[in-house]
Amino acid sequence: MENTPRYKDPSLPVAERVEDLLARMTLEEKAAQLCGDLPPAYIRDGQVDTEALRTRFPNGHGRFTQYSLTGLTDPAMTARITNRIQRYFVEETRLGIPVALQTENLCGWPGAGGTLFPAQINLASTWQPELTREMSRVIGQESRAVGANSAMSPVIDVSRDPRWGRTYETYGEDPYLVSRMGVAYIKGMQADRDDGVACVAKHFLGYAETQGGLNCAAARIGDRELYETFATPFEAADKEAQVSAMMANYGEIDGIPVGANPRIARTLLRDTMGFDGVLTSDGAAVMKMWNFYHIADSYQQAGELALKGGLETEIPVGASFAQLPQAVRAGRVDEALLDEAVRRVLTVKFRYGLFEHPYVDETAAAAAMTNPDKQALSRRIAERSLILLKNDGTLPLAAGKTVAAIGPPCRQPALSGQRLYLPGLYRDAGGRPGRRSGQL
Repeated sequence: MENTPRYKDPSLPVAERVEDLLARMTLEEKAAQLCGDLPPAYIRDGQVDTEALRTRFPNGHGRFTQYSLTGLTDPAMTARITNRIQRYFVEETRLGIPVALQTENLCGWPGAGGTLFPAQINLASTWQPELTREMSRVIGQESRAVGANSAMSPVIDVSRDPRWGRTYETYGEDPYLVSRMGVAYIKGMQADRDDGVACVAKHFLGYAETQGGLNCAAARIGDRELYETFATPFEAADKEAQVSAMMANYGEIDGIPVGANPRIARTLLRDTMGFDGVLTSDGAAVMKMWNFYHIADSYQQAGELALKGGLETEIPVGASFAQLPQAVRAGRVDEALLDEAVRRVLTVKFRYGLFEHPYVDETAAAAAMTNPDKQALSRRIAERSLILLKNDGTLPLAAGKTVAAIGPPCRQPALSGQRLYLPGLYRDAGGRPGRRSGQL
């Protein structure tokens, strides 16, 4: 009888456990770790359909995204669902790999009982990164209590055009401020890993700098500006906060979607910046390479281009990545590329303790949600984000008076007038030079 597999031994280094598990996996099991899906794939009338799990995910699965959809009415329901689906993947699949459960929790756990916080642009207006870290620690604690272990946050795009509709999700236009707030968010959310939530910083790269402020429009950014301005917050997130993953911009730069562009997703991100975490797609980004950008003849070919370009997971549904075993057997994709991606996905799952702690305490879920102290933190952030530009005697308003605020939005000043990010040189929070290995 075979001894316990080495990958199940928590005393071994993560890298050793990953390699042992990777060596045991079939092509189908590897590809499954790169795929996403949505709660309706296994939820029927509010209950987990275990037979649907067996039918759809016999080789395991990478992640379920938008996981908060399972708990819009009751956090205890989400906790029960977590345990039931993890029980299937841990106890019924051949290798017992837990599934990642991720959601959009930029300003709070977006399910029943979660504490609601102000938008990221409000956090930026406080000029206090420590408040961001306090907030994300709360969000992470509430998310983990119901089983969510991956956060598709923070948004650390440098947003300089207020016409872009997602500016409120960002920390604004200054690369230094964006970096400081992003690092604080990630440190609070990821905590000590075992009890934290893995962050997916987004959107790498230049997502907010679109033509005309239109979402998904082409971006016109030169190499130097792309690196020094837009990559700076992501490099800070990696080097200072060890962010676990990044999400690729599904827009195009130089006519190529970022996720299929090895100059950005491999040369810049991996070689120049030294990032070794996961690079995931945005929602339906791989499909868009086929039916929107038309750089592929089929959805399946788009998945192959994405993997070669640098993407390592496909969300929300991994329909093209699920076909990668066929591409490997046909010689169109090198299995080493598949292994590289799976290795990074498994590393995150091991580092965040999913193999040792896949289940949650269902009886404690409701009590772990919002309380007066958390609500007071939310109010404090809102109050400190208010900006009074000038009072010419109009305030305080007399009873019954109303005011119309008309005009262009105010631009924030540079933080303390400092420019701490110099050409080609990354600097940390204390202004100390960091390592940059070259230019794009």
